Amino acid sequence: MKPSGVVPPTPAVARGINTTVAALTAAGHTIVEVKEPETATSLMGLNLASLLLNSDGCETFNSHLQTGESSDPGAAHLTTFSWFSWPFRYAYYLFVRYVKRDPTWAYLLRDFGLKTATQQWKLVAQRETFRATWHDWWNAKEQDFDFILCPVNATPALPHGAMTDAVSACGYTFFWNMLDYSAGVIPVGHVDAKRDALVGPDGKKGKNVYKRVLKNLGVDSAVSRGAWKYYDADAMHGLPIAVQVVGRRWHEEKVIGCMHAVERALEEYKGPAGEGGKYQLLEVD
Repeated sequence: MKPSGVVPPTPAVARGINTTVAALTAAGHTIVEVKEPETATSLMGLNLASLLLNSDGCETFNSHLQTGESSDPGAAHLTTFSWFSWPFRYAYYLFVRYVKRDPTWAYLLRDFGLKTATQQWKLVAQRETFRATWHDWWNAKEQDFDFILCPVNATPALPHGAMTDAVSACGYTFFWNMLDYSAGVIPVGHVDAKRDALVGPDGKKGKNVYKRVLKNLGVDSAVSRGAWKYYDADAMHGLPIAVQVVGRRWHEEKVIGCMHAVERALEEYKGPAGEGGKYQLLEVD
């Protein structure tokens, strides 16, 4: 199982992961929390992938817009920043890093923007080194496991327009895309307004409780806040949640087999004592 060191899963998503872990454990599988390579972390991967994806200064995806069409809010946000001149972007990076004191967001902003061909090829070389690091990491005896279980996203589906703030919180899928790993998604249930309510460290609820929760978790940044600010278990009640099964490159068939094993474990799981029958979260067809 792999958590993200950038954006932790919100309560509903965390419940889906925890239930899946419990189901797999009950079925006799061994679950461990993996520790990613120190030289190829989730944050490093998110940064490298975003630099590669937008190395053209966001020109390509904007070139397909027809007259009168508007862009995705997240894409528009990235475009605006990438079109600023380098001195302005660097000044903003310094402001975020040393005034706002947000090293995570500053790190992602620092080198974002249009790249020359030479700069892009250097990024490609960094990507291949990153992939090789993960290849060697998974080959090590300590990583003798079949697949990685993780969220698909830190939140359930967000409201329209939310990607203006949450665009940078896509690391749970972005990361595996860059590594070119095989991955599949399994629905495990739905958001429950009562069970998945966001409660602060002091046991209180409120409009900005997510900020206190993130600070308590030690991952308070513009990236995590951009996604968590829209989490509302009441408004999201009934929305689907899922888990992601990740395997190595070219292991599509094995990933499908692992997904089947996860699904079977979920279907057979009876849940915590006292609840009776299938765990209430699960509605697996």
